[in-house]
Amino acid sequence: MKRVHRESSAITELWVYPIKGKANVMYKDGNMYEYTNVSRTSLLNVLLNDSISLGKWVNENCKKEGVNCKWTCHETPWMSLDEPELPEFV
Repeated sequence: MKRVHRESSAITELWVYPIKGKANVMYKDGNMYEYTNVSRTSLLNVLLNDSISLGKWVNENCKKEGVNCKWTCHETPWMSLDEPELPEFV
């Protein structure tokens, strides 16, 4: 798994699994989807090419015929993509 992070108006986070042909996408609305049967070439391309728009990449590679989509969760206020902070007394 490799996290792809760059500015996007629609996507908060993208995690790609080139060997498995899978991508997990966290959208700005908090919904997360798992896309399987994604082109391994396109997964590597989004990792290596920083100029690729994440929204455009998802639309072209995850929302097409042959790619499976499954809703996995919705981010809630207690979830965070950052490392949890320990209390000061620890």
